[in-house]
Order: sequence, then C-alpha cells, then structure tokens
Amino acid sequence: DDAIVKLKVNSGSYQKLNYKIDPKSSYKGYYFSNRLENAFEGDTLCFIAWIPGSEFDTVKGTTYIPEIPNIDAPEIKSTIVNGDFLIDFEMDLTDTIGNERYFELKLESLNFSDIHDDYPSEIEDITLINDLKLSYGLTWNEKLKSILVDYRDLDSNKLKIHFIVRNNHPMIKLGLELKKVTKEYFDYFKALDGGSIVNSNITNGSGIFAGYAKYYKEIDIK
Repeated sequence: DDAIVKLKVNSGSYQKLNYKIDPKSSYKGYYFSNRLENAFEGDTLCFIAWIPGSEFDTVKGTTYIPEIPNIDAPEIKSTIVNGDFLIDFEMDLTDTIGNERYFELKLESLNFSDIHDDYPSEIEDITLINDLKLSYGLTWNEKLKSILVDYRDLDSNKLKIHFIVRNNHPMIKLGLELKKVTKEYFDYFKALDGGSIVNSNITNGSGIFAGYAKYYKEIDIK
C-alpha cells in the first residue's frame, strides 16, 4: 500500500509525497515518485512518514545532498585483442573530493549501430564477468553492480581499473557514472554486500535515508 510521506528541504515547509514500493527493485522500501526541483547540493533533507497498517507510529530520517562531482575526462587506454577491447582506465579525484570521501562508480559499454550513431544499440554493464581488476582502495559491490570508493584508501587520489569488453563494435563509447554518496549510503551497501548486520539511520524503521550527487559522461573509445 501507499505510504503518506512528507519531505522538506532545509528549514522549509514539509511537502506531501506519495511513496510506492518499487516493483523493479530487489530492495524492500519506499521510493520518491517525483523529483525535488528545489533541492541543491549541501541541502539537508528530512522526512516523516505514516504507513497505514504498520506497527510504527511514524518513520523519520535525515540526510543531505553531497556536492556535485567535478572531474576532468579520465585517461583511457584501449587495446584490441581477438576482437575484444582491453581497457585500462584511470581517473583523478583530486579536484572533486572537497568535503566528501565516499563515492560510487558505475561503468557501461555502449554499442552503437552504423545506422543510428547517436543512440546506443546495446548497453552492457561492466561487472565481474568483464575480468574486472581494481586498484587498491576500490571495492566491487555485487548488490549495486558497481564500485564503492573511500578516497582515503586511494593511491594519489586516483582510481585505476582494468576490464574487457568482449566482441564489441569497432567504435564504442564508455558510459561513466560517478556519484558522491553519503556515509550512510556507503556503509549500508558495503555491509549489505558483505552479509553484515546493517546499521539503520531511520527512526522506527530499518534501512537508509541517503543522498547522492551524480556525474555522467560518455567517452569515445577508438
């Protein structure tokens, strides 16, 4: 059933939202059904929810929106072996760390057809099946199908990754999604993937109320 939820940005008035369980997600919980146009980096988000039929009186949580990542185009080296792309990828996070120390990185191989060069004909998530090799300080997270990063563990603030894109089109793009995430987000998914008991930052509930800011870029690989 729907939950009755109110959310506010900073010290503003609560905004009433409808939550629904997401049928496409493997996680149980409630998700925003509309975008918060008035929320910006650094803003505090607070919610209070009433879930009809639950044993809880109210469910509450607080989080914030991290700063938007600001990075230069990463250094990519590619080699073709028997039709496969061997990719060595390096990204320097020095200019984007700021007050944040937790990140999530997701990579996609974008195939393009000869007819529609401006639109991917196939999207392949880069996962462990791509013989993914990560430098020290990077952790593969099976739940998210992405890489978790604590910048304190990095060598010179750099991400170094090697992977294979098999039997790909001669011209591909690499889709890169980098998120700055809150500590609650990082701790929750790292613990969940490791089978540990997950600390919750939700009062009268279980799970997380977390924020992130996203950077996305498509990079040519020739």
